[in-house]
Amino acid sequence: MHKKITFRGMDHSVAIENHANQQLLKIEEFLANEPTPVHIDLVLEPSKVHEHHRVELRVKTPHYDRISHYEGPK
Repeated sequence: MHKKITFRGMDHSVAIENHANQQLLKIEEFLANEPTPVHIDLVLEPSKVHEHHRVELRVKTPHYDRISHYEGPK
């Protein structure tokens, strides 16, 4: 399983990365029996205009190819 967390336009934060890894454990457990390759990419970025952040999650496996976005308050 390949997992990548990207901080785009912001400084790296160990606390945020640890929290993201804890949340991604749920997805990793769900995909545990999925055939390889399994790619999980999480992109975190602050908004340049609004007082909220943007999160994008991409999951790609032989059976799944999903992208999920979230924009919301900090």
